[in-house]
Amino acid sequence: MKKTVSVFLFILFGVFILNATEYQFQEGFSLSTPSGWIRQCNSTSSLNHTGLTFSGMYAAKFDTTGSGRYNKNLISPEVSGADTLSFYVSKNANATYMTLYVGKVIGNDTTILQTYDSFTFPNKSATPGFSKITLPINDAGTFKIIFYATASTDPNYVNAGWFVVDDIELTKYTGEVIPPVDPTVDKILTEFGDGTWGIVTTTPYTSGSYPSSTIKGFNLVKAYLYTGSVTCATGDKHVNRILLDKSSQGAAVEFPTLNTVGELEIHAATGTDAMSFRLEEQVNSQWQVIGIYTTRKSPDSIYVIPLLRNSATKLRIANNTGSGLYIYKIISRTYQEATELTLRSSSPVEGEVVYSNLKKNIILTFNKNVHIGMGTILLNGVSIPLEYCQIVDNVVTIPVTFTTTPGVNKDYTLIISTGLFVEVGNAANQSKTITIHFQTLKSVAYPSNYNGLTDVVYKNVNSENTRMDIYYPLNPQAPVPVVINMHGGGWNHGYKEDQGGFNLYFNRSYAVANVEYRMTGEATAPAAVEDVRGAMMYLLNHAKELNIDPMKIIFQGGSAGGHLALISGYLENNPLYDNDCVLHGGNYKIMAVIDKYGPADLNNFMFYTSLVNWLGPHSTDQNFINSISPINYVNANTPPTYIIHGDADPTVPYSQSVTLHNALDAAGVKNQFTTVPGGGHGGFPDAYHTQMENEIKAFLTEVENNQTNGVKNIDGNKNTVFSISGRNLSILIEAKTLTNVYDYSGKNIIKTNDKNIVLPDKDIYIIAVETEKDKFVSKIIIR
Repeated sequence: MKKTVSVFLFILFGVFILNATEYQFQEGFSLSTPSGWIRQCNSTSSLNHTGLTFSGMYAAKFDTTGSGRYNKNLISPEVSGADTLSFYVSKNANATYMTLYVGKVIGNDTTILQTYDSFTFPNKSATPGFSKITLPINDAGTFKIIFYATASTDPNYVNAGWFVVDDIELTKYTGEVIPPVDPTVDKILTEFGDGTWGIVTTTPYTSGSYPSSTIKGFNLVKAYLYTGSVTCATGDKHVNRILLDKSSQGAAVEFPTLNTVGELEIHAATGTDAMSFRLEEQVNSQWQVIGIYTTRKSPDSIYVIPLLRNSATKLRIANNTGSGLYIYKIISRTYQEATELTLRSSSPVEGEVVYSNLKKNIILTFNKNVHIGMGTILLNGVSIPLEYCQIVDNVVTIPVTFTTTPGVNKDYTLIISTGLFVEVGNAANQSKTITIHFQTLKSVAYPSNYNGLTDVVYKNVNSENTRMDIYYPLNPQAPVPVVINMHGGGWNHGYKEDQGGFNLYFNRSYAVANVEYRMTGEATAPAAVEDVRGAMMYLLNHAKELNIDPMKIIFQGGSAGGHLALISGYLENNPLYDNDCVLHGGNYKIMAVIDKYGPADLNNFMFYTSLVNWLGPHSTDQNFINSISPINYVNANTPPTYIIHGDADPTVPYSQSVTLHNALDAAGVKNQFTTVPGGGHGGFPDAYHTQMENEIKAFLTEVENNQTNGVKNIDGNKNTVFSISGRNLSILIEAKTLTNVYDYSGKNIIKTNDKNIVLPDKDIYIIAVETEKDKFVSKIIIR
């Protein structure tokens, strides 16, 4: 839901003659509304621009408080022709999420002349504290001027922001065309998710009704900032995008004038595959096509377009088809950058913190193909032999070995001397000195009263990926809960080192196990599930030395990690996937599951290629898919579950969490479901991260306070529950029982109250015996 905050101005209508300029009106604000003005606004006497001020007059204050905060505005009397509109604007620090609009009203239609985000204006405490804005009107017709403002729907928005507008002047029409002010820039680098591009629209406009505006020097013609996120082929994650209307509507994004341009990089996609856009250049006030570029639906395509313009250049992107066009990122490089040999990117980048056990190479990417010239490579003053460099076209890979102390960053400085790399075929084009400062880290930072164990091997399956990092309090008053965390990555990529945000649990004195697991390419399903269960078994078997309470196990994960958290937690004491690990013979309990936008119903997620690849040979085995689909395990005993999901998630459909939430409700399971409006696949605004952490804290506090002992695991003591003779199973408990027998795929093949059961054949079975007070689960093999 959009919050709107309208602008408040106080203008005294009149005609003044200054410097031979005639005005339709000049500002001399007063508490009363001048004749002909329509005003819903406030005023301030404490802050005035020092230009045209008069005793007893006031400046206009556009705030977000008081009644009618959504319909405050100022509309001038009708005027007949004008050349320019000018005014001064200031703001306070809380206006970060406000936007000021200035427009023309003709009849019942309003045309926005200009849009200003708060970053355009200085704070009142700055010097100078006001910005002067001048807008060309160049209109001989009859119209009114309107001012209004809006406040963002961003949850970070503070209800205390304001703009102050002073010294508003509208000159009379003279017939002299005042050219629009066209800002020039050296380079363009757009980040549509950085909060400086105005309000993010979450509900799309219908074609033909797209708005137009100007922001940060860009003219958005029939285009607007729209919610959504995508990760492109390079791993670059885009948050928000500019959505352009169809070509029939003349939709385009016009750039600020570039002083020079050597190369343009555009990240774009369309609503349908095989559509296109045009890159155009303004020549003699006419737009000329540079090229037409074919698009795909998702993810975005990356277009690197050489231009080589060594003078001021005006460019635009225009939609070329009947499909919506998404612009995710625009980068320009100067003429000098395109012609001289320059470093395009590096890994690590300046100031980056990398993990010493994962980072094996320094990678340098140049704008041209290179070979070795003359010079040196120094890493912390130690020379790296030049023959170590591996060069493929424009990419240089330098193998390195980093070290560090767990929990402590180590500083590194890379220095590459001038001329070490030379453009292929152009010996005169040499690289300049390259200096990169970065740090290495092996483990996350943890409190001083914690111990940290990194790269603990929790099961032996000849894999480097069955490792986890364990952080636990040293001297707790009692054993503590443990959070078992899994990274995401579509079951095919990711590292435990990517994970963070554990202070939530450290502040509660919880232990944390950050788990790595086998993924597609090394092992298909159910290996990842078996690994996570194996990590739990390791923690249970070492609970005493790690100060862990076996009755308070919490699984947490996001995306594919969310799925692993759900299935590992919902299996509870079911040993179906407790394979290739040392089983725990004592009692344990899953206290809760924290699911961050993970898939819960795999049968309705089979369109996702990464899932199909992870399932491998089981991708058409319905019984197997059911056995690793969390939704199929929901029952009255399912652990309490916290769920968070963005309703615009382009990867894991929001409906996955809706389905899970409804199933948990139907089974009477405690759960909390938080929706992030317009949220994508993670990457939520900071305010929602804060909300999520607060909700998880409250959720776990309530669960922990209400916890009972629940399910028992009697593996290793099964003879007290049943005996086996051949295929005959006898229940030895005198109390009334319900026995469920599952085959190894997880299919329930027998459900009975009888005490004597004949098993179908020699096989592996899961036996679950329930009484009114207890539940006993074991895996047996009939040979």
